Amino acid sequence: MSHIFPPFRHIVVTNQVGTRFPSKILVETPTSFNTPHGLFDKDGRKQWGHPEITFEGPFTAEGDMESLP
Repeated sequence: MSHIFPPFRHIVVTNQVGTRFPSKILVETPTSFNTPHGLFDKDGRKQWGHPEITFEGPFTAEGDMESLP
């Protein structure tokens, strides 16, 4: 299992079976995070097109949770 707090800015994704894993934030817009695992809506805290997949975060490279505006 990969480390839940990798050394880069990320979100923690929870898939439909409850598995949690980090996903690096590639691009951030005012309304979403784009990661290698898909596009995530900040307001609904879910993946676009897959509402059963949620996320927590964002987290800093040090593992600290950031607050969303």
